[in-house]
Amino acid sequence: MLDLFEVTGEPRWLQESVRLAATMIADFEDRENGGFFLTVTAEPARLKEGYDGPIPSGNSVAALDLIRLAELTGDTGYRKAADRTVRFFSTDIERNPAGHATMLTALDLLLNGVREVVVSTRTNGEAEALMTEVNRPFLPDKVVMKATSKTYPELSKLSSLLEGRSPTARPRAYVCRNAACLLPAESPKALREQLGTR
Repeated sequence: MLDLFEVTGEPRWLQESVRLAATMIADFEDRENGGFFLTVTAEPARLKEGYDGPIPSGNSVAALDLIRLAELTGDTGYRKAADRTVRFFSTDIERNPAGHATMLTALDLLLNGVREVVVSTRTNGEAEALMTEVNRPFLPDKVVMKATSKTYPELSKLSSLLEGRSPTARPRAYVCRNAACLLPAESPKALREQLGTR
């Protein structure tokens, strides 16, 4: 849902992500020790897995997605749940870092921060060149929010990232990290330079 939201900018995908995260936290989180159980009940046993096999573990994906959701919404509760998860698996990560690659990505985001990219424009068509530049390089430390004149009112209720960034006559991209923002980029070239992906 978060990937769909970042690509389309449709508010419904962010709303659904918030709903699913609330269910995951309420039904599966181990609030005392951190991490997420695989089942709602303890029968036959309530397990928590952090080891990445052929696909990342549920706990790794949960931690990573909660960090992304915290950045997109401004809700620090998600970040705290992700932090508790990474802390719970810290001993396992130290013993076998190669088996916890996705959890290490989450740890990197917790320690070094997330790059926030907001593209604000009147229409999807006007946003296309900037969004192409945002999505061109592989940047695992970024979250993306695209707001158009149509979606801005709804998205601004879901996210603090849009404060002071309503669509204007020219498409703009805002790149921030740890509450420090660069000047708005109004061209793909300027955005490329700000993302450091020349």
